[in-house]
Amino acid sequence: MAQIAFEGVIPVKHEDLLRHIAHTNALGYPSVRGQEVNDGRLAVVGGGPSIVDHLDEIRGFADIWSVNGTCGYLREQGIESTLLTLDPCDFLAPRVKGATKALLATRCHPDVFETLKGAEITVFDAVNDTENGVWASCASVTAAFHLGAMLGYRKFVFFGCEGSYSDKTHAYMDEAELQDYKFVVECNGRQYLTPPALYML
Repeated sequence: MAQIAFEGVIPVKHEDLLRHIAHTNALGYPSVRGQEVNDGRLAVVGGGPSIVDHLDEIRGFADIWSVNGTCGYLREQGIESTLLTLDPCDFLAPRVKGATKALLATRCHPDVFETLKGAEITVFDAVNDTENGVWASCASVTAAFHLGAMLGYRKFVFFGCEGSYSDKTHAYMDEAELQDYKFVVECNGRQYLTPPALYML
């Protein structure tokens, strides 16, 4: 059986990442601070196609974090949420337009902050950028574990974070580059289509 090794690479140059962080820090937004443990349940909603079947359940949560472009999709369904993103790419800006509340990594592209001007924004550092930052892996949703715990949550429910897809890569769009490198993973007798980036999750 063939073995393939995958290695995650940040999609922007290191110098650009440092410029993003410096830009964000100059904006003066408040940083995430630890909070007391609470009894709330947090819904963390990724863009996986499966969320279409769980919209009524998601509506039942008082606290909802939506990853990247999922915030716009949920808003179209009448569900308000807090945008969560770690991504440093400029193409994210149009996907998050209209968010009124956001948790943004300091590494996010300046265009994202410009797009969200007027929104209630709280920022956080990623552990990859500073030793006291929020732990995260190769996708924004992974920051939710550490960030949610810092903000007092102990009950998390994840939707649309399956890391696989069928005809579309996301409930709200199809990313051609993810379709280009897809392969099949077998788990417990079932087969799943996924690209390397989602497999690494």
